[in-house]
Amino acid sequence: MSKYKLCWWEDNGYHDSYFHGVYFDQADGKCHGVSLGATAYCGGIGFTEEYRLPTPEIVELARVELAEIIFQSLRAAEHKDVLEPCVRNVKRGIKFRLLEPHSVYVKLPNGKGFFLDAKGKRIKRTFAAGTTFVSRSDEAVFYGTQYRKGYNRPHRFNASLSTSYRDEGGSTWFIQVPLEKLRQDCEPIGDEELRARAQECSTHLQFGAAFGCKAWETENWAKSVSARTAD
Repeated sequence: MSKYKLCWWEDNGYHDSYFHGVYFDQADGKCHGVSLGATAYCGGIGFTEEYRLPTPEIVELARVELAEIIFQSLRAAEHKDVLEPCVRNVKRGIKFRLLEPHSVYVKLPNGKGFFLDAKGKRIKRTFAAGTTFVSRSDEAVFYGTQYRKGYNRPHRFNASLSTSYRDEGGSTWFIQVPLEKLRQDCEPIGDEELRARAQECSTHLQFGAAFGCKAWETENWAKSVSARTAD
């Protein structure tokens, strides 16, 4: 069994550069990321002789594995967006569903002031889990102070959402709901569609992107072999 180099890239830092690569291990049928060296310390730059150039058959095996990696990433992101939406998922008009009961002082249907009891105190209303609300804004409202060094950054757990709720009588209520108590009122995209997307993405043979390459690859042997095969 052999190891086949697929691509490598360079991360240029402020003081030093770090070199990384991806190879396919025939022994376990997996793609692996590896550190190849850096200007910050002594060491080689590049794959050693134990890593061979890939064949068309190896490239296809690696592509299949890449498709699985992409699928798992797409699936995790889709489930998180739907089931645990964060601040970037907040858009006007999106429907959200309560994950647990929520009690809140409710504003009047015109949005001005609150419902009051006979003593002039605000009336609380409890909404059951599963109740749906519609976002009234493209942005969430955050609790506490956000500091320059990153403390208390906008997050699902320190944000609330301005929503509207329409009851059975046709009245519209304006509710402020913690984002952590909400999920989107839809289901995640199914695995079949996500696998189709992953298969399409894998044909570009962007192994580096799947293992942390944020700029461009220095060399992609898998692409070169694929191009020669196509010719």
